[in-house]
Order: sequence, then C-alpha cells, then structure tokens
Amino acid sequence: MVEQEVHEDLSEEISAPIRQMHQEHLLMALLGIGVLALMLYRYARSEAKLREASQEQARLSGELSVARNIQKEMLPKAFPENIFGLLEPAREVGGDLFDFYRRDGKLFFCVGDVSGKGVPSAMLMSVIHSLFRIVSEKEESPSRILSVLNAQACRDNDTNMFVTFFVGCLDLYTGKFRYSNAGHDKPFLISHNVSLLPSKANLPLGVFPDTVFEEEAVQLPFGASIFLYTDGLTEAKNTRREPFGRTRVEDGLKESLAASLTAEQTVLALLESAHKFTGDAPRADDLTMLLIHYPPQNLFKESLVLKNKVEEVKKLSAFLKDICVKLSLEGKLGLSIRLAVEEMVVNVINYAYPYPKEGTVSIYADSDYKELRFTIVDKGIPFDPTAVVPQSITLSAEERSIGGLGILLSRQIMDSVSYCRKTEFNVLTLTKSIV
Repeated sequence: MVEQEVHEDLSEEISAPIRQMHQEHLLMALLGIGVLALMLYRYARSEAKLREASQEQARLSGELSVARNIQKEMLPKAFPENIFGLLEPAREVGGDLFDFYRRDGKLFFCVGDVSGKGVPSAMLMSVIHSLFRIVSEKEESPSRILSVLNAQACRDNDTNMFVTFFVGCLDLYTGKFRYSNAGHDKPFLISHNVSLLPSKANLPLGVFPDTVFEEEAVQLPFGASIFLYTDGLTEAKNTRREPFGRTRVEDGLKESLAASLTAEQTVLALLESAHKFTGDAPRADDLTMLLIHYPPQNLFKESLVLKNKVEEVKKLSAFLKDICVKLSLEGKLGLSIRLAVEEMVVNVINYAYPYPKEGTVSIYADSDYKELRFTIVDKGIPFDPTAVVPQSITLSAEERSIGGLGILLSRQIMDSVSYCRKTEFNVLTLTKSIV
C-alpha cells in the first residue's frame, strides 16, 4: 500500500512538469494563432484601405485629367500667323491664363497669373478667364475691364487669393495700343530694338474692391510686337537654384528679332532655352507666353463728314459705292453693306441733333482686305442702336422707336455692331468680313 502511494507520488511529480509544459505550449500556440489572426486582420484592413486609396487616387487623377482638358479647351487653339501663345502648367491644372480675339477691327488680349497652385487657383482662373470674354465683348477700355474683373475677384475672397493681370486692346487699323496692368510683369516691346513697355503696375485683382486701374496708350509702328509672359518664365530655376531671369528673356527676343523669326518660332525658341536652362530641376510654377505681332500691311482708309441734312445722303451713297468698287465688293455683299451703313448714318442725320440744332456725322472706313470696318461718330444725344429691341413689323412708323427696322436690319447684315459713348461723342462701329 505504501509502495503504491509512493509510486503515485513519483508519477505525479514526473507528469506535472510535462502537463505544465504542454499547457504552456498550447498557450503559446493559441497566442501565436491570435497574433497571426490579428496580423491577418490588420493586413486585410490595410489592403482594403490601400485599395480604397488607390481607387480614390485614380478617381482624383481622372477628375484632374478632365479638369486639365477643360482648362486647355478654354485656351486659344487656332493662331493666326502674327500671334502665338502657350501655357505649361506646373501641375495637372494651373493658375495661368492667356487669351486673344478680334472684334470690330481691334485685337483684345490678356495674360494672367493666379496666386497659388493647383485646383483652387485653376478655379479662380476659369472664372476670371470667362469674365474677361464676357466683359470685353461690350467694353473696349482695358481699365474698365479690369475694374469689373477686380470686383468679381474681391467678392467672397475668403482664401485671399489675388491675380496679376494685363489687358491690351490694339486697333489693327491705326496701331493705337491701349492697355492696363494689374500688378503683372511688364511686357516687352519689340520694334527696332527690345525694351520693356512703359507700364504702371497698379494693384493685382482681388486685393481691394475700390482699386483704380490706370490706363495707358502707345502708338505701335508697323512691324512692332508685344511679348507677354508670366513669372513662371523668368523665375524658372536650374538645379543650382538660379533663375532664368529677365535678361535671358530679353537676349532671346533680340536673337529672334535679328533672325526675323515668326511669332511661333520666337515663343518656341524661348521655351527651348528655358528648358535647357532648368534641365532636370522640378518646375515650381506655371509658364505662359504670348506674342502679338503688328505686321506691316496695306490698309484701305477713306473718310467722309456730313451735315445733319437729308440732302447729304447723296454724298453718303456715292461714298459707299466708291468704297465697294475699290474693294471689289460686287453683287449682294456690296449692296447689303451699303444698305446697312446708310441706314445707320441716316438714323444719326434724322435723330441725333434735335431740330433746329445743326451738327455733323463722320464716317471712317478701314479695311485690311479681309474685313471692312465703318466707324460712325457724332456729337448728338446719347443713343445706343445695339440696345434697340426687335419690334413687330405690323407696327406703324409712328409706333416704332427711333431707327425702327433699319437698325435691326443693319445689325443682321453686319458681322458685328458695337456702340460706346466717348466723352461727348457717340461712336458706332460696324464690321463685315469681305473674304
């Protein structure tokens, strides 16, 4: 009995450590399985988050790609021989802009640079760009265009973003160049030599709503050019952090002038020089360039001054007929142009000066043999023919407003009809393509 008890005690002493070891191994195995399960769980979560992040990144990249395409669509695509511009954004979308278009024998153009980068600056750029087109369709004063853009840029500007902006209006028949600068880099004037265009900076758009923008003007000689750019060109840095600088831009323009390069060749040559200079250095800012060349051309010019008397219409008819003969405007085109201009001038003769006041009306005809422009100027009472509302043809002559159907007919015939009041003068411009 005693021996049996001793045997059991020895067995217990031997098996106890073994059981404890088994328990410890089991606990370690369970702990290992738990750790492995936790690792697998975290890996699965990380994989899911990574997949979601990749999908979100792909979505954002797709949206940015769409935004960039939209932004590119807003820029001019077709360039005449005497104009060329380009924009290279530093990111998917940028805050630079440029634009140009022709209206009433005048070339309107602009270059701008929104502070900051990325989507916020691109959104503000899009608003300013669209507004420039809308405002300049009715307004030809660069300073007043800037005033309207500034009011928009200041409205709800919680981000305190601002826009440097340059607006120019070049009369293609006279060479008179009017411009206003809102804190932008001075453009280069290229004629017999290369120099900076005299330009007062003013404040950028979006700083103060009551900013007054000063307007300036110069007379461009035939063959002169205006080169506009953003600081992404002059401040482009190489790997040693050296900026490209205004001097290199000026030297490049001088080389282009000496080689008689076209507008496109000049801009592309400067872009190549900037790329060679910066090398592999990352680009920090958008880069934009626009070159406007005022080419020498044979211009047609005629003028006539009439008194506000009905019998003067005979002189007007002869004047218009002579212009159509000289420009070889025969058939329906010539007759329709004569009708449109005559209707507008007769309206001035009949209504601009209240009876019995005497006055005059001046008619200026300009053409580059592609477009014919008539400018009608008088000192009569203010009247905007472009604001006349279409009326029913059933109304009697007494019931119709001044000008009646003749004004509406002229607006339908001509490609463009615009009006402005300059001090004490009514200035009406009619343009028609003749090619």
